Amino acid sequence: RIAVQMHDLEKYKPVSLQPEITRDMSYSVPKEYVEEDISQDIEAAIDTEIESLESVELLSETSYDDLNEIARRKLGIKSSQKNVLVRVTLRDLNRSITKDEANEIYKKIYGKVNYGKSGYIE
Repeated sequence: RIAVQMHDLEKYKPVSLQPEITRDMSYSVPKEYVEEDISQDIEAAIDTEIESLESVELLSETSYDDLNEIARRKLGIKSSQKNVLVRVTLRDLNRSITKDEANEIYKKIYGKVNYGKSGYIE
Protein backbone atom coordinates (compact mmCIF):
# COMPACT_ATOMS: atom_id res chain seq x y z
CA ARG A 1 0.00 0.00 0.00
CA ILE A 2 2.94 2.34 0.58
CA ALA A 3 4.37 1.59 -2.88
CA VAL A 4 1.02 2.43 -4.51
CA GLN A 5 1.10 5.90 -2.91
CA MET A 6 4.46 6.59 -4.53
CA HIS A 7 2.82 6.61 -7.98
CA ASP A 8 0.57 9.64 -7.48
CA LEU A 9 0.80 13.19 -6.22
CA GLU A 10 -1.77 12.79 -3.45
CA LYS A 11 -0.83 13.57 0.13
CA TYR A 12 0.70 10.57 1.96
CA LYS A 13 -1.76 8.63 4.10
CA PRO A 14 -0.57 6.53 7.03
CA VAL A 15 -0.61 2.79 6.36
CA SER A 16 -1.72 0.31 9.01
CA LEU A 17 -0.04 -3.00 9.73
CA GLN A 18 -3.30 -4.28 11.23
CA PRO A 19 -5.41 -6.87 9.37
CA GLU A 20 -8.27 -5.73 7.17
CA ILE A 21 -11.87 -6.89 7.39
CA THR A 22 -13.76 -6.89 4.11
CA ARG A 23 -17.44 -7.45 3.42
CA ASP A 24 -19.41 -7.40 0.20
CA MET A 25 -22.79 -5.74 0.66
CA SER A 26 -25.77 -5.92 -1.71
CA TYR A 27 -28.49 -3.31 -1.35
CA SER A 28 -30.81 -0.92 -3.21
CA VAL A 29 -30.08 2.69 -4.14
CA PRO A 30 -31.75 5.26 -6.41
CA LYS A 31 -30.98 4.35 -10.04
CA GLU A 32 -29.26 7.70 -10.69
CA TYR A 33 -26.67 7.04 -7.93
CA VAL A 34 -23.01 6.91 -8.94
CA GLU A 35 -20.03 5.53 -7.02
CA GLU A 36 -19.41 8.88 -5.29
CA ASP A 37 -22.97 8.95 -3.90
CA ILE A 38 -22.58 5.41 -2.59
CA SER A 39 -19.26 6.23 -0.90
CA GLN A 40 -20.69 9.39 0.68
CA ASP A 41 -23.66 7.45 2.07
CA ILE A 42 -21.33 4.86 3.62
CA GLU A 43 -19.05 7.51 5.11
CA ALA A 44 -22.02 9.34 6.63
CA ALA A 45 -23.47 6.09 7.99
CA ILE A 46 -20.39 5.09 9.99
CA ASP A 47 -19.83 8.58 11.38
CA THR A 48 -17.59 8.06 14.43
CA GLU A 49 -15.90 4.94 12.98
CA ILE A 50 -14.81 6.83 9.83
CA GLU A 51 -11.13 6.36 10.72
CA SER A 52 -11.60 2.60 10.32
CA LEU A 53 -12.89 2.89 6.75
CA GLU A 54 -10.08 1.99 4.37
CA SER A 55 -11.96 1.68 1.09
CA VAL A 56 -15.30 1.45 -0.69
CA GLU A 57 -15.38 -0.30 -4.06
CA LEU A 58 -18.41 -0.61 -6.33
CA LEU A 59 -18.26 -4.16 -7.72
CA SER A 60 -21.45 -4.26 -9.78
CA GLU A 61 -24.79 -2.63 -10.51
CA THR A 62 -27.98 -4.41 -11.56
CA SER A 63 -31.05 -2.58 -12.76
CA TYR A 64 -34.50 -3.37 -11.38
CA ASP A 65 -35.49 -4.89 -14.73
CA ASP A 66 -32.51 -7.27 -14.72
CA LEU A 67 -33.32 -8.72 -11.27
CA ASN A 68 -35.54 -11.78 -10.98
CA GLU A 69 -38.74 -11.53 -8.96
CA ILE A 70 -37.33 -13.39 -5.94
CA ALA A 71 -34.39 -10.97 -5.68
CA ARG A 72 -36.74 -8.00 -6.04
CA ARG A 73 -38.89 -9.23 -3.16
CA LYS A 74 -35.92 -10.00 -0.89
CA LEU A 75 -34.38 -6.58 -1.54
CA GLY A 76 -37.66 -4.72 -1.39
CA ILE A 77 -36.40 -2.83 -4.42
CA LYS A 78 -38.59 -0.35 -6.33
CA SER A 79 -38.56 0.23 -10.09
CA SER A 80 -36.89 3.62 -9.45
CA GLN A 81 -33.90 1.86 -7.86
CA LYS A 82 -31.01 -0.42 -8.77
CA ASN A 83 -29.12 -3.05 -6.82
CA VAL A 84 -25.44 -2.45 -6.07
CA LEU A 85 -22.76 -4.80 -4.81
CA VAL A 86 -20.21 -2.85 -2.79
CA ARG A 87 -17.01 -4.06 -1.11
CA VAL A 88 -16.33 -2.20 2.15
CA THR A 89 -12.90 -2.64 3.74
CA LEU A 90 -12.23 -1.69 7.36
CA ARG A 91 -8.78 -1.38 8.94
CA ASP A 92 -7.72 0.57 12.01
CA LEU A 93 -4.30 2.25 12.13
CA ASN A 94 -3.53 1.21 15.69
CA ARG A 95 -5.38 -1.99 16.57
CA SER A 96 -7.18 -4.99 15.16
CA ILE A 97 -10.91 -4.61 14.67
CA THR A 98 -12.80 -7.59 16.10
CA LYS A 99 -15.34 -9.44 13.98
CA ASP A 100 -18.09 -8.34 16.36
CA GLU A 101 -17.05 -4.68 16.03
CA ALA A 102 -16.90 -5.02 12.25
CA ASN A 103 -20.32 -6.66 12.13
CA GLU A 104 -21.81 -3.78 14.14
CA ILE A 105 -20.29 -1.26 11.70
CA TYR A 106 -21.61 -3.21 8.70
CA LYS A 107 -25.10 -3.38 10.26
CA LYS A 108 -24.98 0.37 10.83
CA ILE A 109 -23.98 0.93 7.20
CA TYR A 110 -26.66 -1.35 5.79
CA GLY A 111 -29.38 0.17 7.94
CA LYS A 112 -28.63 3.65 6.62
CA VAL A 113 -27.70 3.06 2.98
CA ASN A 114 -30.33 0.54 1.85
CA TYR A 115 -33.16 2.38 0.08
CA GLY A 116 -35.16 -0.83 -0.42
CA LYS A 117 -38.06 -1.53 1.88
CA SER A 118 -36.60 -4.81 3.16
CA GLY A 119 -33.30 -6.59 2.82
CA TYR A 120 -31.08 -9.22 4.36
CA ILE A 121 -30.32 -7.56 7.71
CA GLU A 122 -33.30 -6.69 9.84
